[in-house]
Amino acid sequence: MDDPFAISLAECARLLSVTRKHIYTLIDTDPDFPRIFKLGRCTRVMRSEVLQYIANKAKGPVEVLVVKPAPELHRITARRALNAP
Repeated sequence: MDDPFAISLAECARLLSVTRKHIYTLIDTDPDFPRIFKLGRCTRVMRSEVLQYIANKAKGPVEVLVVKPAPELHRITARRALNAP
């Protein structure tokens, strides 16, 4: 069977490898997230827009978190190394 044009939010969550709760968070907070719409009682999103959203996020800047060790922790580790048998 061909891929559907519109997918449910659960299918969208599976496609993005996140929870449905996170999809609702993206809908509320990310202006770039694809528009959702109703088909009868079902909430849907366009599959092509979700794939484009993923591609755009992959092209964007990558956030890098640099963590420096606390000086006290470093000193404790150094002392333990000196006292080690």
